[in-house]
Amino acid sequence: MFNVAITRAKFKLFIVGNFSYCQKKAKNNALAELLNTLLNRYNLPKIDAKSILPDLVFSQNTVISTDQAPGSCTLCREDTFDRYFMQDLHSFTKRLIIYSPFISQNRLSVLLPIFADAISPVKKIVIVTKALSDRKKSELSYYQKCESELREIGCTVLHKKGMHEKLVFIDDEIVWMGSLNVLSFTGLTGEFMQRCADTSYVTKYEKAFSIDPICDVTSYSYSQKCPVCGGELLLKESAQGGVYLACVNNDYTRNPSQEYPTDGLLRCSKCGAPYLFSMKKEPRWVCSKNPRHFQKMRRNDLKLEKMAALIPTKAARKKVEDFFAQKGKEIGRNPSSPSEEKADLPISNAFGEDDQLKLF
Repeated sequence: MFNVAITRAKFKLFIVGNFSYCQKKAKNNALAELLNTLLNRYNLPKIDAKSILPDLVFSQNTVISTDQAPGSCTLCREDTFDRYFMQDLHSFTKRLIIYSPFISQNRLSVLLPIFADAISPVKKIVIVTKALSDRKKSELSYYQKCESELREIGCTVLHKKGMHEKLVFIDDEIVWMGSLNVLSFTGLTGEFMQRCADTSYVTKYEKAFSIDPICDVTSYSYSQKCPVCGGELLLKESAQGGVYLACVNNDYTRNPSQEYPTDGLLRCSKCGAPYLFSMKKEPRWVCSKNPRHFQKMRRNDLKLEKMAALIPTKAARKKVEDFFAQKGKEIGRNPSSPSEEKADLPISNAFGEDDQLKLF
């Protein structure tokens, strides 16, 4: 924000703030250098904000109602956030889902006992946080320890690639959104969170963030692991909207609404029937119960040996090989085109030594 404010000003620049505090706390950085130049080198005048805006209030209310229905939508500064959040935390009956990119042990020391008391066979807590690959190497052991403590008391921890959002879902009734990291904030950064208790509004947020499918994923520990290599499945943003699951080793991807291949076979997402192989202009998996149900084949699907075995002949395998080889060339010519296929790796030896697809 500082960089944009300074570099985009065309005619006038107004700087409002506590200059002595900024100069004291912002030593040896761009802000201190700018203030020193303006105030000491050019001797620009400082004006008391009260002389221009006599009705200016320096400290606003920390709780603001923003909806006609009392309490249905409330904006909280960080100094009052916990007062409302703790009430929600003690009263949820089904699920609590927290999106917090950052986690601190100081904050967990407050929340872990409350989480432990809240979790039960009918009440679960899901934490969505940054993927470990998005952390600095020096931070890994710290965050792994924090996540281990959360898992030990029964929380489910999911990693999301490129995460930045800060959200809290309380059952299907309340959503918190804003700039505050629920699992790390210190109360000293001037952040806000908005609490909305409008169920129609909450439903829209849940749909946008695929909350129901994500909760289904967390129902079983095996569904959070790659069926090919056993690696972790990360949440990733889809180019078409929503999220999908992708193996940390790039061995497998799936839509959260799709059934997990517990027996190594993909099934129709609409009726649950096993797929059959079909090849016209492109390779497809076609529902064995209703041929109008189908999905495009992804090359990583063939890392599942039982799916690879559904391709019946060497001629059919050659067509699949040619299709993915051509697709790889097209992606190479246009690397900016959105495609989940770019994350896939070459097909493993699913057919045996003689029949293996050689894509590169």
